Amino acid sequence: MSFLIILLGLLLGSFLNICIYKILLRETITYQHSFGIFLQYPVVEILTSCTFFFIYKKYGLSILSIKYMILAATSIVVGFIDFFTMDIYYITILPGFITGVLFLLFYDRVDAFDSIIGFAIGYSVIWLIDKLGQMLLGKKSMGEGDALFLSIIGLLLGIRLLVVALFIAFISGGIISAYILIFKSKSKHDYIPFAPFLGFGAYFAVVLGDLLIKQYFTLF
Repeated sequence: MSFLIILLGLLLGSFLNICIYKILLRETITYQHSFGIFLQYPVVEILTSCTFFFIYKKYGLSILSIKYMILAATSIVVGFIDFFTMDIYYITILPGFITGVLFLLFYDRVDAFDSIIGFAIGYSVIWLIDKLGQMLLGKKSMGEGDALFLSIIGLLLGIRLLVVALFIAFISGGIISAYILIFKSKSKHDYIPFAPFLGFGAYFAVVLGDLLIKQYFTLF
């Protein structure tokens, strides 16, 4: 069964590549990104396959695996497009939103409040960061796409795992941003896409979030 899950990931990764490519075609991608787009194809397929495999290893053949695989696939598409264009499109987060609503209506009705609050918190956190950035720095710090993407993550993960996803996203984003600034790849005035870090944080929360929370409460 593991082999079939890996194969499914590779096949879906090919489909995700098509989705990413078609959206990038609508944008003006500079020549310096052409090699990156070429590398995108095997990376997306391998990444999709690996994420599906580890989700399956934790949750088995279950409805939760389907939900988290959809979240992983959504995160990959959103992350790659944000990396190349600095934009998050509504159409790319729509599958995650539809999945979250369907689970609320037909599967997670007991935990509906948790998911709804996760949705609200996800949007509010990015909105507040953006408003603070405008007040302190005089410019936007986060986009509406980031807020909507994190709200979808909160809808699918609930409050507890959303906190883990945010923690990992900000830690990983801070480390990479510091590295980029130190080596002058970008200036402090340039924007750095945050969706890839949100997607990584969400996936980390899905696979290792429970373990991290358990270790935290063990220590404290």
